Amino acid sequence: MEKITRIIGYARESTQRQAENGFNLDDQERRIRNYVDIYYSKDGYDLTIIREEGASAKSINRPEFAKVIERIKSHTVDVVVIYTYDRFTRRLKDFIALLELMDKNHVTLDSIMEKFDTSTAMGRFSAHQVVAMAEWEEDTIGERTIRGLEESARQGNFCKNKAPLGYIKVHDGKAKKLQIDPEKADVVRNLFEQIANHDETPFSMANKMSQEHVLGMQWSNSYVYKIMKNKEYYGTFVFRKKEYPDSIPPIVSKELWLKANHMHSDTRRYTRHQYIFKGYVKCNKCKDYMTGTFTSKKHPNRTYIYYRCKICGKVFSEKIILKDVDKDFSKIYRNDLFTIELKKLQQKYTYVNRIIDHLSYDQMIGNLKENYYKELTEQYADKASNIIKELNMAYVKARETTFEGVKYSAKREFLGKYIDKIIVDPISKATTIKWLK
Repeated sequence: MEKITRIIGYARESTQRQAENGFNLDDQERRIRNYVDIYYSKDGYDLTIIREEGASAKSINRPEFAKVIERIKSHTVDVVVIYTYDRFTRRLKDFIALLELMDKNHVTLDSIMEKFDTSTAMGRFSAHQVVAMAEWEEDTIGERTIRGLEESARQGNFCKNKAPLGYIKVHDGKAKKLQIDPEKADVVRNLFEQIANHDETPFSMANKMSQEHVLGMQWSNSYVYKIMKNKEYYGTFVFRKKEYPDSIPPIVSKELWLKANHMHSDTRRYTRHQYIFKGYVKCNKCKDYMTGTFTSKKHPNRTYIYYRCKICGKVFSEKIILKDVDKDFSKIYRNDLFTIELKKLQQKYTYVNRIIDHLSYDQMIGNLKENYYKELTEQYADKASNIIKELNMAYVKARETTFEGVKYSAKREFLGKYIDKIIVDPISKATTIKWLK
């Protein structure tokens, strides 16, 4: 009995325009089925159709195409049938790599419209030319699209898919404009004013707006920064790094925008600081978690870290919390550090001694010469001695390690493992640490 040819028919369309121009999936599938029935029915075949919708050939990272690749690698396909090479890929580099993969796994690529024998040098060269032309066409269309969008931007149109918060996108014939959404625009304006007047930082503003459920959404630090940096809020549309002034109705003045961003640049150290006890410090009076803040007023070249209650506004120094946590850190985490290191060194020491025992046995039964035995034994005895030194150093290191001295990741690991919350009293400057059971 002759082997049945295992065939995959791959069909792809990326846009509605392609579907209208004869590249729709149903048409491709019909042509593939007819082609396979004519050319592969003699010996029998097993055809699987894989359809890819809304995927560009600029990249081979496509979900359905990944199934084709998997079948090729697993040797469960003999032939891949496509309508044209550009249904497969429009990138010459990818096409060459795919041909090599298929050749390596003894899989044939069969195009209905282009008949080239890719097993020969001339056939591969011809196929490369076809794909290179498809790549050139794709790049040319892309360049024309960008030029068209840039011209549209010069005419005052909004060429992006999504309108910024505070605006709605309206269509006036072919023109695309932004219109101010009064309710959301007030929120954006208030955000700029609060930061510009130094009433809030971007971080505290995000926390405050999330807690108040402003516009019914969660506000992240990065989203507040994104709004602050957007020049569209003072009327300048930015497209492909080119600015088009006065093309959008402004929500804030340029002066307010600059002032808010100037204040943000002054507080950049705040955003870079890692607040060790973030999510753990709770105000004793208000029963609410406190957020990190800082000041440099006492000394211009030094930053003082505090945790502030969002309700009563009281602050608590991070240094006080560090000292109190370190008292218990010495009893708990240092022992953990030493125990982990001790276990590793014990395993190494046991392994080295086991090798020495094996060497002694091999020498005793005559499998190892005396001089070679002495040389190897001395080497491993030195290793064992060094492990003992490492053990003593690990003990000293664990004894001298402080909570403030370990890395930020180790601090957070300790908090997550042992501490539930830290209740502080901003008046008496006292801390109460609630430990996990």
